[in-house]
Amino acid sequence: MIFDYENASVDEVAAFLYEHRIDLDAPALSAEGVMAELRNANTALERRPWGLAVIQGVGISPFLWLIYVDPQDRGKNHGRKFVREIKTKYAKECAMQLECYGSRRRKFFSRCGFVVIDRDEEGHRTMVG
Repeated sequence: MIFDYENASVDEVAAFLYEHRIDLDAPALSAEGVMAELRNANTALERRPWGLAVIQGVGISPFLWLIYVDPQDRGKNHGRKFVREIKTKYAKECAMQLECYGSRRRKFFSRCGFVVIDRDEEGHRTMVG
């Protein structure tokens, strides 16, 4: 069954993100944490037919909390276009930040214009773009 990214309820999105926490490189993600974040007034949920993204700090300091592109639609430039749209919409007057885990993701976000500004002892990098 294909997940209906555009029409799923917030509860269904939270359950989906929790279910896919390993694919998102967020093993510590809890269903309750996702639900709380999705209900936060400063958080936006962006949906597309092939995926979704959660942006924290809307109107303050935008932080790309997560982005998920359906595995069937990866490699089709959806992710890169999606990131550009998100940056244009939410980071007009300042840079957008994100945390990045893994070289594949760093390469992806580097191609989207993000640069590493900090690195922690576990190898997680904060990027800005």
